[in-house]
Amino acid sequence: MVTHAGIVGQVWRDPRRQVRLVKALRMLEVLVLDEHLARAAGLLLAHTGTSDVHDAVLALVCRPNDTVVTSDVDDITRLLGACHLDSVNLVRP
Repeated sequence: MVTHAGIVGQVWRDPRRQVRLVKALRMLEVLVLDEHLARAAGLLLAHTGTSDVHDAVLALVCRPNDTVVTSDVDDITRLLGACHLDSVNLVRP
């Protein structure tokens, strides 16, 4: 399972109350959000008319048939479509 550091920042609040998140993060590969990926995300946002850089990076690191857990299904669907990743499964938390 893969995510990126920006997503961790979006969900990390109080590890004493987020025991399941802490356990889940131990099983994840957390990718670095570097300048190359950030620029690619910016181009994807411009192309799709969306605005969340973390969602764009998440779409860029997805592979066919991955599963994404998201509360923002509409934007993620648009971003994945632009990446030709219609086979990615979306699950609401």
